[in-house]
Amino acid sequence: MKMKKNKKKKNKKNEKSLTEMVLAKDPPSYYLNKLRTYLDPKASRSHRKRKMVVESTSTQVLRDLEISLRTNHIEWVREFLNEENLGLDVLIDYLSFRLGMMRHEQRIDESPNYFRREIDSECT
Repeated sequence: MKMKKNKKKKNKKNEKSLTEMVLAKDPPSYYLNKLRTYLDPKASRSHRKRKMVVESTSTQVLRDLEISLRTNHIEWVREFLNEENLGLDVLIDYLSFRLGMMRHEQRIDESPNYFRREIDSECT
C-alpha cells in the first residue's frame, strides 16, 4: 500500500515539473534577440528592429529576464545558457556595452565643468 502512495506522489511531482516548463512566459531566445537588437548599430535603421526595440525598454527586458532566470524551470535556464543561445555571453556583452556608454556619457557631462574650473582658476 505504501509503495502505491509513493508512486502517486512522484507522478504528481513530474506532472508539476512539466507544467512549470510549459508556463514559461517567453523562451530564452525572446530575451536574447531583444538584447542583441539593443547591441546592433543597424537596429535604428531597420523598421522591424526599431519596432522590436520600441516595444519595451532594455531595463524592462533585463527585469523580465531576471524574473525568468529565477522562476522558470531549470531546463529553461539550461536553454538560455546552451551553446546555441550563449545567453551568458550575450548578457555580458550587453552589460559591458551599457557600462561603456554610461562612462562615456559621464565623461561628457563632467567635461564642461572640468574646463570651467580650469578657466576660473586661471582668472583668479
